[in-house]
Amino acid sequence: MPSGVRPWTLEGFLERLDAWAELESPKNDLLLIVTAWVMTRYDDPYQGIRRKNGFPNLWFGAIPNSGDVLIMDQGVQPGLCAAIVSPR
Repeated sequence: MPSGVRPWTLEGFLERLDAWAELESPKNDLLLIVTAWVMTRYDDPYQGIRRKNGFPNLWFGAIPNSGDVLIMDQGVQPGLCAAIVSPR
């Protein structure tokens, strides 16, 4: 693949991130961790996520380091993200 050319585009990630932040009002540390993870999807949308069996385009993954903030603050599990990854 030539440098700078990707066989995918991201659609709706930033809008969903904004909606999540408005709904959940996460602490700044968590918002930064999740935002950084979302931005890595531009490089490789499949990195660190797995396809949900029975759903060809539905993928789930834990957001690295999000559990550190969540467990410390709220006693819950690491953050997860679901994404629809469709070939062009």
